[in-house]
Amino acid sequence: MKKIFFLTFSFIILSSGYVFPQDAVIREGENLSLDRCVEIALKYHPDRLYYNFSASAKEALWEQAKKEYYPRVDLSSTGYTRYNKIYKNDDDVYTTITPNRNSYAAGVTLTQKIYDFGKREATVATSRYYYESALADIDDNTRTVINAVREAYYELLRTKRERAVNEEKVEKYRLHSEKARLFYQAGTKSRYDVTKAEVDLSNAKLDLLQSENDLQLAVVSLNNAMGIFEAPVYDLVDNLEYRKAGINLEEALTQAYERRPDLRSLTQQLEAARQALEAARREYYPSINGTAGYTTDGSEYPLSSGWNVGINLSLNLFEGFATKNKVAEKNAEIKKIQAKIEAQKLQINMEVRKAWLNMAKASQSITDTELQVRQATENLELANLKYEAGLNTPLEVTDATVSYGDAKLKHIKSLYEYKKGEANLEKAIGR
Repeated sequence: MKKIFFLTFSFIILSSGYVFPQDAVIREGENLSLDRCVEIALKYHPDRLYYNFSASAKEALWEQAKKEYYPRVDLSSTGYTRYNKIYKNDDDVYTTITPNRNSYAAGVTLTQKIYDFGKREATVATSRYYYESALADIDDNTRTVINAVREAYYELLRTKRERAVNEEKVEKYRLHSEKARLFYQAGTKSRYDVTKAEVDLSNAKLDLLQSENDLQLAVVSLNNAMGIFEAPVYDLVDNLEYRKAGINLEEALTQAYERRPDLRSLTQQLEAARQALEAARREYYPSINGTAGYTTDGSEYPLSSGWNVGINLSLNLFEGFATKNKVAEKNAEIKKIQAKIEAQKLQINMEVRKAWLNMAKASQSITDTELQVRQATENLELANLKYEAGLNTPLEVTDATVSYGDAKLKHIKSLYEYKKGEANLEKAIGR
């Protein structure tokens, strides 16, 4: 009952949220955290409605299966019929033509299944397990939606930082270009220095243009992950930072096998298949039903009336080996799902290990690129000082600036790869 209540409540929240204008979801200039983005996605993404309504359909099928516990009541009535004889052959004793008369008839029949050797119970259990599987599919969709938001969120943070690096490169090349022009005007540098500085500045502006486009694409991806078509300009809380995960590989694998909702969904499907097999086997047994009825009919009032009550037993003796083949079908279905479960466990093992290895690689890269950034910063400062003192060429300044930008971009990418690996590990575990 708790699950039914929760699902119904979720429908109300999701449905009501989905019909509101989406431009009201995010405020102009809002600073979105990762948790806020996840909250928006879980409320507005259309996939949420799809999986919730799929579960609702399975719940309805479960409720339908319970009908065998209740009596069936049928009202049968021919109402009023008028018979008029045109001609009757009195020598024909088999004729159905009757004298002129009125006919009134009505009846109520009640049928109740008394016992069918467990087929009813197995059928209801089958539907219940399919409903449980659908609930697990909702959880699996939650996992997928959250992971998509995480990846898009970190991607947007990465592109924002890369744009900042390219803006910094443009500014550095602009300052270098001004210095080269001043030195040229003073006669201490050649025209080549000015031309080289201007070319470097143009290339840096092209890199900045590309990073601006990458940023806009990342915004579109995050909006899509949140389930919204468009949004006003917003900002993100920058949490693209390194924090070592506090879980080892064996713990991650154990948790994944215990928590993964897609594996739980398959387990529920396996139980449903086993119950369906039991229901198929019960076809070999009879079904006992009770009946009761009340009928009134006649051609003149007051009408005659009467009631009846009875019990009957029905047993399918032969139907072209249908029961035998139905049992074989359900056995094959069980084996198919068991194989799928093993394949899913193999997939889970791969996902956890890949995410773990990618995190380990990114962790080492973060340490290495931090050192590269420090070295590149010092090298650029030294190159600029030497250029101002006339001790090196503009090519050395360009190389130092490129190395500085590349080092910062590599560090940003390492942070992004670590957070992406962390998000994928969370997804692989089932969080």
